[in-house]
Amino acid sequence: MELLFYPLDLDYEIREEGQAIYLYGKTTDGRQVCVVDFFQPYFYVEVDPQRDVRALLNQIEVRQGETVYRVVGVEEVEKKIVNQKKIFYKVFAPIPKAVPLLKEQAVALGLQCYEYDILFVYRYLIDKQIVPMTLVKAEGDFVEEKRRVPTFIAEKVVPLGGETLNEVKMLALDIETYAKEKIVDMEKNPILMIALYGYYRGKELKKVITWKKFSTDSLDIEFVESERALLERCREVIYHYQPDILTGYYSDGFDLPYLSTRARKYGLTFDLGWDYSSLVVGQKESKITGLVHVDIFKFVRTI
Repeated sequence: MELLFYPLDLDYEIREEGQAIYLYGKTTDGRQVCVVDFFQPYFYVEVDPQRDVRALLNQIEVRQGETVYRVVGVEEVEKKIVNQKKIFYKVFAPIPKAVPLLKEQAVALGLQCYEYDILFVYRYLIDKQIVPMTLVKAEGDFVEEKRRVPTFIAEKVVPLGGETLNEVKMLALDIETYAKEKIVDMEKNPILMIALYGYYRGKELKKVITWKKFSTDSLDIEFVESERALLERCREVIYHYQPDILTGYYSDGFDLPYLSTRARKYGLTFDLGWDYSSLVVGQKESKITGLVHVDIFKFVRTI
C-alpha cells in the first residue's frame, strides 16, 4: 500500500533485518506515523588502476573489543570530483559506527577515501533526496510495533518534492523555579510552576500547573500537591496533547535539563518519545525521539 507523509524527525536503530532509519512524521490527513526504511552505511574509495583495490578492501578487518568489523560489500560507481568523472568503489559497512574504523584501515593501506564523515541519518537524507517537512511517498505495510504512533515498514521511499507541511501542532513550554541566590542549581532548587501553550486548528491549550497555592478565578491555572505531581502532570499534558513540535526559549540550556534533573530526583522519567524513550539531555541540545524540539533562543541568537 502507499502512504503519503511529511517527515519531521529521524532516528536509526540496528535491527536483525539491517540498519533501520525511522522517519517520524505526519500523514496528509494529519495522523502521526513512523515510517521504517532500511539503509546500508557506506563510504567511497578511489579506484587505483595500479592496484587491486577491491581485494585490499575485502581483506580489511577491524577488531573492537569482542567485535570484528569487515567490509560487507563493494560496488563500482562513477562519480564526479572537481568536475572530473572518476571511478570509485562504494564500500559498505555492517553498521554506521564501523565506517570510520574501516576507513582508517583503508587509509593505512594508502587508499584515498571520501564521504566517510557524513552522519548516517544525513547520508540517508542526501541519498534519498528527502527534505524534512516536504511530501514523501512510502510503499509497504503497517505492522505492530511498540510505539505511540502507527509503524509503517517501507519497501520503497520516494520524495515527491514541492508540497510542504504548512500546519504543525506546536506546544510551547516555560518553567519558573525557586532560588534564594541568583545561581542555577537544578539539584537543589525546585520547579514552582510550568506553563504550556498550544493552538491548533482553532483549539487552544493554555495551562499553568503549580504546587504553590493562591487565590485565583483563572480556569487556566491547575494546582497540584507537590513538585513530583507537577512533573507528572506536565508529562501527562504533553503526552495527551501529542504535539509535533515542542518549543521554548533557552529550553536546551534551562527548561528541559531542569525538568530532566528534577524528574530524576523523584525517580520519574519523561518518556515522551514516540518509541517510549525518555528525554535525552546533551551538552548542547535536548532530544525527544519523534517529537521535534526547537529552542527559539538559538534561532533569535542566530539571526
